[in-house]
Amino acid sequence: MAFLSNPDRIRDIITFLIFLVFTTLVWFVHALNRNREVSLTFPVKYDNLSGQMAFVNPLPEEIVVKVRDTGSNLLQYGGDELPTIHIDVSNHIVGDRLRVTAEELQQEVHAVLRPNTTLLSTTPDDIDIQWRQLNSKTVPVSTEGHIMVDVAEQCVMTSEVRIDPAIVTIYGAAEVLDTINTLTVEDLKIQNLDDTLLRKLKVVVPNTVKCEKEHVLVTACARPFTERRISKNIHVTGIPDGTKIKLFPDKVQVVANVLQKDYAKVSEKDINIVFDYRKIREGELMPLTIESKTDKWFNIRITPSKVDYIIEK
Repeated sequence: MAFLSNPDRIRDIITFLIFLVFTTLVWFVHALNRNREVSLTFPVKYDNLSGQMAFVNPLPEEIVVKVRDTGSNLLQYGGDELPTIHIDVSNHIVGDRLRVTAEELQQEVHAVLRPNTTLLSTTPDDIDIQWRQLNSKTVPVSTEGHIMVDVAEQCVMTSEVRIDPAIVTIYGAAEVLDTINTLTVEDLKIQNLDDTLLRKLKVVVPNTVKCEKEHVLVTACARPFTERRISKNIHVTGIPDGTKIKLFPDKVQVVANVLQKDYAKVSEKDINIVFDYRKIREGELMPLTIESKTDKWFNIRITPSKVDYIIEK
């Protein structure tokens, strides 16, 4: 390492490195300004494509485009995703064919290229595919036997399992559609649900038909609850004038469930325990009726559920 102690040698090395970096930058800038030819692959989306259209051959999902431009401009096509080429199907139906001529396809490609980029060719050159009309039918989507939801301990379902949409349109030959009256979804099993469930499920579709929806949204909701105990007087209704009645007992113990989020919102006044005099059957204990002014109370139980009585006239 003795040569590093020589100032002249160090100066020569630094000068050489500076010259190397400078010449590399000059070469790089020159390379960027030169025209180059590359192939770019653009995704294709077909707008206004009816589900009732069945194509004899698959539609191209990508267009390979050969272009020429300066290196600096071509670098701008190097992002994670190239723009999508949109083809409006309704503008290119000619009888029983979807026909996009070479000139029309190039116009669609030019719409996603930079102004200075020269289009050399496209693969495919054009699109010309035969299609036929399919029949349609609406059918319900069933979840029975395919979705199982178990709630967590001390929780209760506050909304049933729902799917959206519950009815879909399918397309196919008339004789095939006549054999299909419902579709199902892929299996789903949820355990210990204690919150809101939102899940996309795939619709199971026979390969002989097409469906407008590939997925449906499944929703359900479970919330934690608690138990509340109160004592309530029994309210007698329908008793004739001049008649008195004594109940044994004249109070009941009420046990009910309430969601934790609603605990402070409910009141004992929301619940009435009713003895209906008009329903008395001589010699039998009288069943009591539970009346609730709100659905925030649920699974209401009373003890006793029947009472004895003495009528005084």
